[in-house]
Amino acid sequence: MPLRYAPYRMATSLRTALLNKETISVEVAAPSSIRPRAGSTIEEVRQRGRSIDLVWDDGVVLHTALWPLGRWRILHKADRWRLQEVNAVVDIGDVLAVCRGAATVEMHRDYDPRRHPRSGPSGPDVSVPGADLAECVRRMRAYEERDVPVSEVLADSRVVRGVGNVARCEALWAVEMNPWAPIGVVTDAECASIVALITEMVAAMPMDAAALQVYGRQGRGCRRCGGAIKVLHHGEASRVAYWCPECQTGHAPYARADWTPMSTGPVPSVDDPHPAAQWFFGRAPWRRSA
Repeated sequence: MPLRYAPYRMATSLRTALLNKETISVEVAAPSSIRPRAGSTIEEVRQRGRSIDLVWDDGVVLHTALWPLGRWRILHKADRWRLQEVNAVVDIGDVLAVCRGAATVEMHRDYDPRRHPRSGPSGPDVSVPGADLAECVRRMRAYEERDVPVSEVLADSRVVRGVGNVARCEALWAVEMNPWAPIGVVTDAECASIVALITEMVAAMPMDAAALQVYGRQGRGCRRCGGAIKVLHHGEASRVAYWCPECQTGHAPYARADWTPMSTGPVPSVDDPHPAAQWFFGRAPWRRSA
């Protein structure tokens, strides 16, 4: 098979082996202070050309540029003795994902302009005992952009830190809150309930996959109402949200959450003087002469 298809095959194998699996440890040859937390979940494998990225639910990314001879392989734990001159090893329990021969290996956090240090001080870290949960609630209620979905606000490090997608999705399901609910309509009591639930779930990580209600269960029936679980990427960092549209109706917006406009430019108007607009509207059925 031609070499250009090799990264696609590697990415497919990684998705089969790693997606929605909890991480025991990550070893990377390149020095970095960024690491996914033990127990965090691998929720995406991105492949662009000869580059493959592993993305964890807490926004940590392992980027590997494989050109010209790099490759990823899945090994059983019994084959650990074969780990020589490797760039990265991801241990998920039963198997190891091993990268060797990569030109570039680095750990970073998924891009989100609101997570930049210059954007403001970070919120309390709920993964640390004794975190100030009242401050998290205050920051949620004081969020500047009042139409931002609550799911995105909970992923903003200026509001709260230490929250992975698993706890975020599960907490919103537990309180029957629609993930696309604008933060401006969420009450103090609802914010407090969400933050308290997230803190409990983070403390209980890693969670048994059988106990999860929505995370990783897209297309399956909701255990509360039987509706089909959905999944969608959203926000600047393209985070993943799992939810049940049938029973997570709290403050649900009227607009469809999965609707994406064909263009972000201005909407054409009949009064638009541009020749192309005049030609288009002139050919519209309601404008044609009989």
